[in-house]
Amino acid sequence: MRLEVTERDRFLPEVTLGDVIRDIWQKIRRRWHLLAFAVCMTAIASIYYVATATPQYTANGSILIDPRYGQNPDQTSQLMPGLLMSDALTVDSELRVMASREMTKRVIQTLELSHAPAGDPSMVQRLKALLTGSSGDTQADGTVTTTSNLSASAAEARRTEVLRKQFVRGLKIRRSGESFVIDIAYTSPDIEFSAQAVNTIIEEYLSLSREEHVNKVERNRGWLSTRIGELRQEVRAGESAVANFRQTNNLLVPEGSPLPSEVAMTSAITQLVDLRSESLALDVHIQQLEEGVRSGNPDVVQVDPEDRTSTLDQLNASYDALQQQVLEALVNRSETSPIVQNLRNQMSQVQDLIIAEYGQILERLRSQSAALGRQVQATETLIAELEAELGVDAQKSVELRSLELEAAASRDQYEHLLAQYNSASQLVSFDATSARVIAWAVPPDTKSSPKSKQTVILAVFAGIVLAIALIVLLEALDDTFRLHSDISRDLGLSFLGISPVFGSDKKSRFRPSGWKPLSLRGGPWAKLGKSGQWLDFAASNPVSIFAETMRSIHVNMTMGRDQRGNDGRGYVVGITSSVKEEGKTSTSINFATFLASQGKKTVLVDLDIIARGTSRALKATLSTHNGLRTLLEDPAAVTPTLEPVSGTPNLTVVGNFEDLANVGPQHSYAIAHALLTLSQEFDYVVVDLPPVHGVAETQFLGKICDGLVYVIRWGHTRRPQVLSALKQLEGARGKFIGAIFSQVRVKSYENHNGHDTYTY
Repeated sequence: MRLEVTERDRFLPEVTLGDVIRDIWQKIRRRWHLLAFAVCMTAIASIYYVATATPQYTANGSILIDPRYGQNPDQTSQLMPGLLMSDALTVDSELRVMASREMTKRVIQTLELSHAPAGDPSMVQRLKALLTGSSGDTQADGTVTTTSNLSASAAEARRTEVLRKQFVRGLKIRRSGESFVIDIAYTSPDIEFSAQAVNTIIEEYLSLSREEHVNKVERNRGWLSTRIGELRQEVRAGESAVANFRQTNNLLVPEGSPLPSEVAMTSAITQLVDLRSESLALDVHIQQLEEGVRSGNPDVVQVDPEDRTSTLDQLNASYDALQQQVLEALVNRSETSPIVQNLRNQMSQVQDLIIAEYGQILERLRSQSAALGRQVQATETLIAELEAELGVDAQKSVELRSLELEAAASRDQYEHLLAQYNSASQLVSFDATSARVIAWAVPPDTKSSPKSKQTVILAVFAGIVLAIALIVLLEALDDTFRLHSDISRDLGLSFLGISPVFGSDKKSRFRPSGWKPLSLRGGPWAKLGKSGQWLDFAASNPVSIFAETMRSIHVNMTMGRDQRGNDGRGYVVGITSSVKEEGKTSTSINFATFLASQGKKTVLVDLDIIARGTSRALKATLSTHNGLRTLLEDPAAVTPTLEPVSGTPNLTVVGNFEDLANVGPQHSYAIAHALLTLSQEFDYVVVDLPPVHGVAETQFLGKICDGLVYVIRWGHTRRPQVLSALKQLEGARGKFIGAIFSQVRVKSYENHNGHDTYTY
């Protein structure tokens, strides 16, 4: 299934991690010497640094800060969550105090006194040497060298500040995580001084904390003393005012007791309530008694025992006895019998007497009710009088209570501040501080820097990283041709092979049958010396990489010749490059000698009209008869008379012995006719063309050749140069046989192109 290509895929092509890693690895392999150099240099530098650097020793100490110090103990059970943040801020604040200017200044002064006896003029210099490991810039009298005249106090302050700044460089104070512990570390080249510096900081901080505590308590005591004196006067004045008010207004009762008018009022109200209750009960009893008397029936009349009389009791007893006799008589007699009638008459008389007695009791009760009414009225009058008196006393009581409250408030405040003053007086003699030492510093047993192993390892690692970064940068900035795939991908040409640096590619010493190196043929060739052995390197070393490249050119050229058709003439091949000194001349000579060694009748023509590289290289061996100008004047007559190379009838060289810089398009027909004439006489015509850049005639010279071979100096020629040159040869694009890399270092080439090498 084909997936749709998105815009992102067009601009961000797919990247395979394995390819990226392999590409980086190949780059490192290609420039391994740079990596090795960087690693060696960083290792040597780190070892030298470790060996020569002044050892530094770090001593450590710790103290615990109690952020709750100084808080009210009664508030600890009511701590709010926000207090945790304030605790952290307290610890951070103490940390800043320990690293402050005043704190470190005290430490410097303490260290200075502890290190030097009185009158020691070199103390500053020695202390500075302990701090920095150097001799410093102090004078013999112990003062710091200055550029301006300062007063004695200013010079001393400057000297102390200089030492303080130098001391702080080795000091490190930090909070241990989120805890309330502060870690103190000091680094110095002196192992004893580092521990002494940490301990001095701790001691000075504790001393400063104690001093601050004492100063705070003293300030608090002073304020409390003043305020207690003021409150003492206020308490005395308030209590005197209360006593005078009581005496003046006759309110001499215990504090909290009711006033006399208030007691009398309460008693009168209670009495009134009792009288009214008693009068109401008596009225109800009188009403009930009146109803019983009016009814005439003594049975329905109820009298309280305390109101009954003995006469009433006797009459009630007689009445009950008569009533019992009537009941007994009715058992044996009728209602109309005389005895019964007589008994009933007696009962009626006794009843009348009882009713009369009830009337007397009623009159007596009415008299009592009237007396109670008079008592109620008298009590109400008394209450009214007491209410007026109580109102006046109540107003006085309010004023008295206000005076008492003011006096009590002053007394409470006085007693509270007096307790605080006593507590503060005790704290003055108490050695209190918010810090507690967890660990004092001791001289370290090992140096803190430089760490030998870590330094060397880190240096080597840094060298590797920097080398890799430099390699990647150099590879990214390298716009020359190094991969054979670049030829087909960037230039669209066939890659024909490489031309190694001569001498680095001798695979075998055997020679092809009948071929003898030019440098060994004697005669004029002996004049070439050692340089002559490179002119036919491919022919003399047929199993070399260069020979394989020549065969590749020959094969591709033969295929092009076959496609052109056999018209009875030889093949004209031009060899050119982008700029000079890319190896096209040596390639041309070697290709011509290679073809000659294969038994092909070959002519080499030097058309590089400015550099004339072929003519200069073979000048000692060329016949003056084989001149280019002579050939151009009459190709048909001169071609048969050209002299072959001495001892090599298959190889002929046409040299450019004169300055032909004025050759231009007007000579194109003459050159084309000359090459055509040569192709009719020779199997191959090898033309050493000028480079594309710098010679405008290369364009039409390339068009008159049957095929072109482009020489690119490996790792030297820049891509823009080649692309620009090929653009100029756009008209002869179809004649290109391919391109080769020249002056290649085989080992480096193998590193760039992996296993795609010519090892067969």
